[in-house]
Amino acid sequence: MYEWTEEQQAHRRRRRFVDEEIRPQLDDLEHNGMPPYAILRKMYDVFGLKEMAKESFARQLERKISVRNPPERAGVGPAAQLISTIELCRVSPGLLTSLGVSSGLAAGTINKLVRRRKWNAGPLI
Repeated sequence: MYEWTEEQQAHRRRRRFVDEEIRPQLDDLEHNGMPPYAILRKMYDVFGLKEMAKESFARQLERKISVRNPPERAGVGPAAQLISTIELCRVSPGLLTSLGVSSGLAAGTINKLVRRRKWNAGPLI
């Protein structure tokens, strides 16, 4: 009997989430002005992305503080991140853009170290 690996099961969970949570609301998201933030928050909660984002943000702060001894890299591998991106993109590129703007561009504008510590609450969605 064939058994799915944990990575394969995680991929199936991501695909199921996209099909059950995003696809039914796609018209409202893409054409009727529905804000994507509730879906993105739910996705972050379901897959533990909020904790991973906090850890990543903390590592970025640590690199800013101590350039000599960078912390060990941990977390989700590039393949898992790419698969998640592909799953979102095949259904709703606009949702992926909202996620990138909220967690990348908006968070990246917080440039003072003290402010980064204060706002270490994960993605700004």
